[in-house]
Amino acid sequence: YCFIDYALSLLDPEDLERLRKDDEELGAYLAAAYNYGQNGAAKALATHGDDWDKPGNGIGEGSLGYVREFRAVYELLWNE
Repeated sequence: YCFIDYALSLLDPEDLERLRKDDEELGAYLAAAYNYGQNGAAKALATHGDDWDKPGNGIGEGSLGYVREFRAVYELLWNE
């Protein structure tokens, strides 16, 4: 809980509100923050908005792999 609280505290209020509206996006962001680091993930989100998780937008390919894995599992578990 402390990690999540701290990672989300680094976000601009508008970015945080946008993530709160989409559980998959929030989870993907937290996967990136955990693997890449809270500061780097927050910077990518602030700089690139909805494209924060696209290659070349600040988050390394290894961390983006975790984001893709999270999205795939989320899709299997929650989307029909």
